Amino acid sequence: MRSTNHILRGAVLLACLLALPLSANADRRYAKRIKKDAVPCAVLTDFNNVYPNHKVQGYSRVDIDGRNYYQMESLDGKTRRYIVYNEDGSVYETREVVKVRSMPENVWQAVSQAYPQATMNWGERATRGTVVQYNVIVREGRKRTNVVLDQSGNFVQRLVSWI
Repeated sequence: MRSTNHILRGAVLLACLLALPLSANADRRYAKRIKKDAVPCAVLTDFNNVYPNHKVQGYSRVDIDGRNYYQMESLDGKTRRYIVYNEDGSVYETREVVKVRSMPENVWQAVSQAYPQATMNWGERATRGTVVQYNVIVREGRKRTNVVLDQSGNFVQRLVSWI
């Protein structure tokens, strides 16, 4: 029973991390799994042109603040990406799961200085247009904090949860 609770908590935490937006003002996101044939042709064409070697893990229709977008979950080797498209096939947002040590040095240093006793294993690089931000889950015992930083290593948002 205890291990099931840990798995469930981990899944909820991962879902929260992946649902974080690129701004301090949280987008309202609702995703629904869909089949490939429900994805607009323009989205599939763009995805296949830009990411020809990726393996698609799933398709979703995402409602962000009342507008429909389409998300492609993909895997390229060990790199997991989530690409969110507008209905016309243009990219709205790209998120990539990354190890903390592969983030820019100033981002990694800012997190490690702010949370010197914490454990950090992985995070996410999120790109929307020209804006790039990094989401990192910081764990201190049972306390988990999801921090969002810009490319310069400045904190944009901190969300604390107890698990």
